Amino acid sequence: MTRSRTLPGWLTPRERVALAVVAKRGGWQPGTTGTGFQKLDLMGDVATLRLVRRALTVLGGPTVFDAALIRYPIGSSLPAHVDEATPGCCQVRLQALVIGSGGGLCYLGGEEVPLGDGDAVLFRPDLLKHQLTAVEGNARLVFSVGAEVEAEHARRIELA
Repeated sequence: MTRSRTLPGWLTPRERVALAVVAKRGGWQPGTTGTGFQKLDLMGDVATLRLVRRALTVLGGPTVFDAALIRYPIGSSLPAHVDEATPGCCQVRLQALVIGSGGGLCYLGGEEVPLGDGDAVLFRPDLLKHQLTAVEGNARLVFSVGAEVEAEHARRIELA
C-alpha cells in the first residue's frame, strides 16, 4: 500500500520563478505549530490558478481543497506529526519544492525524502508522520495543495 510518491521535476523552472514572485507580494500568516513557518493562502489567486488546477488533477480532482505557499525561514522547522482527518475521510496532499535550503530535510514515515528544486511529493498526511528539520542557509519555499477525500478517492490515486 503506497502512502506517498515522489514526482521529480513536477514544477518547471518557469513555474518556480513565478511562485517566487508571488511569494514577494506579502500577506503571509504564521503557521499553526508555532515553529516559525508561514503560509500564504493561494485560494482565488489568479496568478497561481493554472498551477493549482494541475495539482488538483494529480490529487484526483477534489472539489474542496486548500492551496498555499509555505515559507520556512532560517531556523524554522516542522515537528514530526500526523494531521487529523475528519472521521470517514482521508487527507491527500501534494507539496512541491519551489526553493530548497540547507537543512530542511523532509521525512515521511520516519524516512528521509530527498527533494530537489521543482520536485513534488504526493502523500497522506493523516497516515504518515511527517516533519521538516531546521532550515539553514536560506528560506525554503513550498507550494502545497491538499484535500480531504473519501477512502475510495484515495485508492483511485493510489494513496490508500
